[in-house]
Amino acid sequence: IAEDAKVLSNDMMPMNVFSLSHHEKSIRDLDKESAAFMWNQLLMDVLLRMPTSDESKMEMLTECESYYRDNAKELEKIKDFRLNYSSDAAVWWYTRDSFVYRLLNKALRTRDIDIIFKFRFFIADLYRQLQKEYSKFKERFTDDEYFLTVYRGQYLKADELHELKDNIGRLISMNTFISTTCDKGVASMLAGDGSFSPILESILFEIQINTSDDTKPYANIKELSVMHDEDEVLFSIGTIFRIKSVEQATDTGIWSVKLLLKSQSDEQLQVLSEQIRKETHGSSSLHTLGHLLREMGEYAKAERYLRRLINDTLPNNPVMGTFYNTIGLLHSDQGEHTQALKHYEQALEIQLKTLGPNHPNVATTYSNIGAVHNDQGEYSQALKYFQQTLEIELKTLEPNHPSVATTYNNIGGVYEEQGEYSQALKYFQQTLEIELKTLEPNHPSVATTYSNIGGVYHDQGQYSQALKYFQQTLEIPFKT
Repeated sequence: IAEDAKVLSNDMMPMNVFSLSHHEKSIRDLDKESAAFMWNQLLMDVLLRMPTSDESKMEMLTECESYYRDNAKELEKIKDFRLNYSSDAAVWWYTRDSFVYRLLNKALRTRDIDIIFKFRFFIADLYRQLQKEYSKFKERFTDDEYFLTVYRGQYLKADELHELKDNIGRLISMNTFISTTCDKGVASMLAGDGSFSPILESILFEIQINTSDDTKPYANIKELSVMHDEDEVLFSIGTIFRIKSVEQATDTGIWSVKLLLKSQSDEQLQVLSEQIRKETHGSSSLHTLGHLLREMGEYAKAERYLRRLINDTLPNNPVMGTFYNTIGLLHSDQGEHTQALKHYEQALEIQLKTLGPNHPNVATTYSNIGAVHNDQGEYSQALKYFQQTLEIELKTLEPNHPSVATTYNNIGGVYEEQGEYSQALKYFQQTLEIELKTLEPNHPSVATTYSNIGGVYHDQGQYSQALKYFQQTLEIPFKT
């Protein structure tokens, strides 16, 4: 009964659908589900890279003791964990009816960053134990293609079912470790009989696995689990499936959802991996997650990540400037100019002390400060900081670097606002010159610059020239 209750307490299987129709889209252009999908893929990589220590274990147990401070039974289990836990018992502890399973899955379902990072050492242990078992499993099927089918029964809310129905053929990622069984009868029992419809729908997931594919780790944990009589297969966080079909049985009303475990070599996953690499500049860190959350519009969560980083970093570390800069960007995105400026100035103070006055990161901070002044209509101040940005970039970067083009564009924009059209044209033309050398001629940035130049000519009453550039803008096929 306890095991059945545990499976049912999975409640809803937290999931995100990925749909990427154009390889040039950024995270900010994606829908929220697709961006969250990318976040899930990055999370495990970040957690595995983080150092583990006795301190991280104590941090987790302190949180658990606080949560269960009035529950003597759970406190006894926490004491047992403190005294007897070892990394090769991660699966055993995860499958035990205890604080570990309940708090960890709740945190993963809700993306509670504070709890997730307090559990970081255990998540890494569990993942690595699955990886070890997965490697042993794969050795048995090195040559032959063998298909395995596992099942999962549960309830889903009506809107979650509709999401599955609306995304047949697309990729889906799970936010937590996912428990399944080789016994269809057990899964069918857990799916229920449809009696709670339409509030909750009974769902039987049928997952097909090609054992020859290279996938996220999974393993039959029968010998590692507390419940040795359960033929359970556990999938790791971020496992990716393709939705094959969603159909309702006419006789029982139970929904059958067929999923296919996807290979890492899947073409769409390759597109996803490349997109993540571009968005994160190839790095995996807490700062990367904070940046990704910013792109998703999850500003409060992003700031909490970054505050955690600041608290854990020595004050004279140059990377502190990057953290404060990113917090400033969070406030800029929300139109909170005073807070943005405060954090940019903190970043600048640290960078000038630790990096010197001519470092590219200092140029970035000057640019951010200039942008705040520009947004507030303080054009003289904006121009001052953009000019300082340009001075550093011309010393430290290649003359055709994209950042130089951006700064020329920013300066041109300020001059246009001030009515100094000849200066605006000069800088917009310099922007265009770099873009035509470094970007495809139909790149959206090129279209934007054509439009900016056309706008200046229009402001000057030179309508023929304005029309010429506006037409060039329209000739570039890009999605707004």
